[in-house]
Amino acid sequence: MKDDPSIYINESTPGFAEAVIQPNGPSVDCIFDAPFEDESTRPQMICAESDATDFRSRETEMVIKSITYRVVARPFLDGM
Repeated sequence: MKDDPSIYINESTPGFAEAVIQPNGPSVDCIFDAPFEDESTRPQMICAESDATDFRSRETEMVIKSITYRVVARPFLDGM
C-alpha cells in the first residue's frame, strides 16, 4: 500500500507552505523548516515524491515565503 502524502501535507500541518518552482513552474504543497538565525542549519522541505520528479540538485529553484531557494540535494525516493 502506497502512502498518501496529502494526509500529512495540508494547510493544518505545522510548517505548511507553497513552493513555487522557478521560472513559472507549478506550486507544490510542502512542509518547510526554515533555517535558524545562526546559519548552522539548512532549510528543508518535504513534499510528495510525485511533485519532486523534475527537481534537479543545484539547478531547481523555488520560492517559499517570498525567499528563493535552490535544491542542493537529491530527493529521497520514499514517497515523500
